[in-house]
Amino acid sequence: MLFLGTEQEPTENGFEDWLSENGGGTNAYTDLENTGYYFSVCSDDNNSNDSSSKKQLATALEKFSQFFRTPLFSSSAVDREINAIDSEYKNSLTDDNWRSYQLLKHVSNPEHPFSKFGCGNKQTLTDQGGVEQALRKYFNEYYVATNLQLCVVGSSSLDDMHAMLASSFGLIKKGAPATPHTKTEAFPRDRCCGIFREVQPVKDLMSLKLSFPNPPHSFKNDPHLKAKSHSLVSHLLGYEGDHSLHQLLVAEGLIRGLSAGSGINTPNVGLFNLGVSLTKKGVANHAQVLGLLFQWIKLVQSAPMEYFKKHHDEQVQLRSTQFQFSAPVDPLQLAEHVSEVMSVYDAEDILVGPAIPSVFDETAVLDILSRLSVENCFANAVHKQQPENDEDGKWLVEPRYGAKYREQPLKVEFEKINVNLANQLKLPPLNAWLATNFDIIKPPSKETTTTPNLIKKSPGQSFYHRLDTKYKLPKTSLYFKVVSSVPYETPKTMTATRIFDKILRETLTTELYDLRLAGYSFSFSSQMNGMLIRAGGYSADLEKVLKFGVERVFATLNSLDSLEFDEKFERAREALRRETANFVFDSPCEQASYLTRFLIEDNVHHVSEYLEAVEELRVEEVQAVMRKLLNTPDTIMKKGLLIGNVGEEEGLRVSDFLVTSFGGGNENLTSPIFSSCKLELRKNTLPIISQCAVEDFENTACELSLQLLTEKEFGFENLGMLDIFSTIASQEAYNELRTEAQLGYSVSCGIGRTIATGKGGVLTFSVSVQSSAKKPDEIAHAIKNWLKEFRVVLAAMEETKIERIKAGILSQLLEPDYRLSQETRRFWNAISGAEPGETNDALIWDRDRRVAAKLKQTKPSEIKRLMLDLYDTNLDIEGGVRGCWSYCWSSSDEHKEQNKKLKEDFGEDVLASIEEISQYKKATLKEMF
Repeated sequence: MLFLGTEQEPTENGFEDWLSENGGGTNAYTDLENTGYYFSVCSDDNNSNDSSSKKQLATALEKFSQFFRTPLFSSSAVDREINAIDSEYKNSLTDDNWRSYQLLKHVSNPEHPFSKFGCGNKQTLTDQGGVEQALRKYFNEYYVATNLQLCVVGSSSLDDMHAMLASSFGLIKKGAPATPHTKTEAFPRDRCCGIFREVQPVKDLMSLKLSFPNPPHSFKNDPHLKAKSHSLVSHLLGYEGDHSLHQLLVAEGLIRGLSAGSGINTPNVGLFNLGVSLTKKGVANHAQVLGLLFQWIKLVQSAPMEYFKKHHDEQVQLRSTQFQFSAPVDPLQLAEHVSEVMSVYDAEDILVGPAIPSVFDETAVLDILSRLSVENCFANAVHKQQPENDEDGKWLVEPRYGAKYREQPLKVEFEKINVNLANQLKLPPLNAWLATNFDIIKPPSKETTTTPNLIKKSPGQSFYHRLDTKYKLPKTSLYFKVVSSVPYETPKTMTATRIFDKILRETLTTELYDLRLAGYSFSFSSQMNGMLIRAGGYSADLEKVLKFGVERVFATLNSLDSLEFDEKFERAREALRRETANFVFDSPCEQASYLTRFLIEDNVHHVSEYLEAVEELRVEEVQAVMRKLLNTPDTIMKKGLLIGNVGEEEGLRVSDFLVTSFGGGNENLTSPIFSSCKLELRKNTLPIISQCAVEDFENTACELSLQLLTEKEFGFENLGMLDIFSTIASQEAYNELRTEAQLGYSVSCGIGRTIATGKGGVLTFSVSVQSSAKKPDEIAHAIKNWLKEFRVVLAAMEETKIERIKAGILSQLLEPDYRLSQETRRFWNAISGAEPGETNDALIWDRDRRVAAKLKQTKPSEIKRLMLDLYDTNLDIEGGVRGCWSYCWSSSDEHKEQNKKLKEDFGEDVLASIEEISQYKKATLKEMF
């Protein structure tokens, strides 16, 4: 409501539009005990040393502060926002995260504020009437300076920023501070603990979570906060290395993952959670899993206090190292973080609070350990395999989201725990991988380049290196890609690569766990166009980490046909089967977007084909596909980048190691592997995909997608114009379709890209709306009208507004890298997107700056002409431009009824099934070729 007009600026969304025109943005979030508001803005010309930056920040702060001084709370805006909240609520009715969270609130102490329905809906907001008066009362009581925590990050001097705040936020009225609720507990032991609860999810999910009520530890001078005792106990219980509970349960096929730590931590509510994601075998044997979870807790509780002291000291060392060599933080993230912790740390410690060396506190550790008991626990088992009977308790329904659950006493039968398994558990050891060498490499006497150097070039492979001299951190990053058409040849090959990923991840989780804790990383991921290896961490040992990781990749590949890996294969297959089948429960707007892509991209496999493949696939087929992907020179092309605190000599060693490991490559491999994905649509009518989401969805969705050109076809001279066009369209669609027309909470509009390797992806313009109030055909009618009116808006737009938006886009494009990771991604995008045969000089290292240079030279009048030409050529659906509508209905009955009507109106251009879409594509491609 605060964003919907103030006395100074009564125009709804006026601040958001102004920020958008100035390269910024704003948003807000509501947490359990606070509401956060934030914004970012760029200077007029990206020169942070002149008065423009100071002026922009002062203007933004003045506008922003008005929300907390003179909001309007107009009746019309209140009514529309109630509808938006109701739409958001209905959007989340089938979201298992929302359902689980609301169930947690439902079973908590009804006398505690945590039990209240947090999201709200139209009924709860209007039952009592007087919403506008209630809003003003709430605002006047809580939106006072005493409750405000504010952080501003900017390039102006501290004195200048202080003066800006004094004249804006300094005018917020004073008032009484909010007092935390301390009368009752959210989860009192006698009411909420000792309960085992089974919950039926919407998606096919399987998990078991133990929750232990704990005193909160997020307030100043709290002994747990100072000792970081929660972090210490979380580290030990969440350990995933050798002889851990995680390793044991995974090896037994009972779980796929484990987590431990604070679940909720506010001044009024504290929960410590220990949870696992289950397999089918784990669900069937959940009593055994439950017993071993408590056995693991008992083992940690039995450790001598000296053991905890050693691990505490190791954690202090790790946090100190991480803080010392951390990268600069994004300014917006920094402002948000600081504003949240201002009440937790003293002023001099706010910026370094989490890294302050903790002092070991035996009493604090014992306090947490003493609360990890069966008597102080409630357990939630989430899965769909419960029998539909009341033998183990009557099924209940949470009233807000409809989660179905039942309860029984929590029993842990320690005497029935598998002793052989329990005896394999050992306490986590100290970490042998802690880095000690942080030397910074001195650059060679010759001048270093600002872009990577091609240090290794051979048929089918190229390897780049760059020694960082700007950030001077003892860290290095590696990207290495095997480009191949093998993964996406068929649904079965893509499924094979995904299953291998899961098998390898299970293998590496334990073996690389200590490495990850010590600040290193290694990942292997299959992609549609090949395979990507990434490694990173402290430079001195990164080469050793890389070799270890690559050796494990090939060891896993060569052992796939062993008995041990048969069980891993089945676990991976089960997990992928469930993930794929859960697609039908994705939101209607996600499904509509997926169906659009399935139509307009000429080489896309449908989720139903993946489900067939996962059932048919055999472990030997996985092995064959991965060997072809990784070891067949004539089907692959390799690219690599090593960047950071690393010399060229080590770069050559790494390159030689990877070439030896993965063999040669084919320099004549065609790229992009997939075609440009631009599918010419038949006739002058727009094909309509009409599909059903899932039974009893509260929401429907509609998406319009129109194909444009490739980025290369647009050229640098037009890409800046496209950014401006997208900014204007996004603003207008949000304001008209969501704020004014109230079609639904979820409205998006902008430029996307079809999937292709290299530079072949076609850019698309899409408008998507998900609604609980309108049907897809009604949404489509509204989108058509908006799109028609958008042409009028563009034609009437003043050149001064275009100039302001241009300045904001330029600020974003010219924003310098402030972290090595940003620079690395920019360089890797240039390398991975390069076409075969392109020389090092031809790579585009500075894409954004080239776009900015062209945009600077383009006058607003020319930008306006180009935008109108873009519209008339690619978006004018009434003028014969061809695109695609995707409808997602809320029920199968409605789907059948509406399809009949649509087919009567539009004939064969209504595609009501996957089979019809496939036939349409085949016919269209035949016409094209």
